[in-house]
Amino acid sequence: MEGSRFGLPLEREGGRREPRHPQLLRVVRICTLARSLATRSRRPASEKTRIRAKSFPSRVDVGTPLCPIPMAKQMVVRRTGTHISERRIRASLVRVLAGNKLCSIATVARENRAHINTAFFAYSPNFELYFLSDPGSLHCRNLVANPSMAMTIFNSSQNWDAPGRGIQLFGRGHRTRGRQAARAENAYGSRFPAFRRWLEGTHRAERRQAALLRSYALFRFLPTRVKILDEAEFGSAVFIIAAVRRHAEVAGGRSRAELSWQGTEVLVPATAK
Repeated sequence: MEGSRFGLPLEREGGRREPRHPQLLRVVRICTLARSLATRSRRPASEKTRIRAKSFPSRVDVGTPLCPIPMAKQMVVRRTGTHISERRIRASLVRVLAGNKLCSIATVARENRAHINTAFFAYSPNFELYFLSDPGSLHCRNLVANPSMAMTIFNSSQNWDAPGRGIQLFGRGHRTRGRQAARAENAYGSRFPAFRRWLEGTHRAERRQAALLRSYALFRFLPTRVKILDEAEFGSAVFIIAAVRRHAEVAGGRSRAELSWQGTEVLVPATAK
């Protein structure tokens, strides 16, 4: 529209017409830069530029809601036969678990409605994940009726244009009891020392906190399948899918977890028909 951009009045600044609203100035410049990059991408690049360039097809081709770039190519998810070793899958999974302490938990509510909540979590070397929660909360009641649950773990401070990293886990969850509860408390207290300190505290404030904590319960989540995005390790827009298989051990009744690669998915441009 003549005389406006984003439906806002314009004023001249350095010979150019810019929005008088400074909070939108950055958006305008980002959009201008993005369109410029989209135009340049059609030109042949030198070999040096090709080597140095980093491709994020899902972001460059699709654009953003604030900066709609015309899609030159439709993106599709394609399965590949690229096998990933258990060692690499395990290392990537542990990096995400060790580097984050908050998770999102999805459960199934009544009438098959989705429900989600967040919680702090701890984990064991065998990929048993523990979270502390009020047994009367909706997500805990959901698990009693239907133990199916899913979890996402990622660092929310990641930059949009940096290699992404995060995991999705699918499995079953339930409240811990007996020896399971003792193992869960040990794992949770090791990761969150304040939890153990308050439970064992002798001061009045610590005893009050301990009484509140004991009204909560530790729940155990056993994932059976994981989906990993670790672009620095596996490449841009590559998702690794693995099964978590558990083998019973006699000592202590614990299980040993084995990660088995199931598939590799890559976001690629659709081939023209």
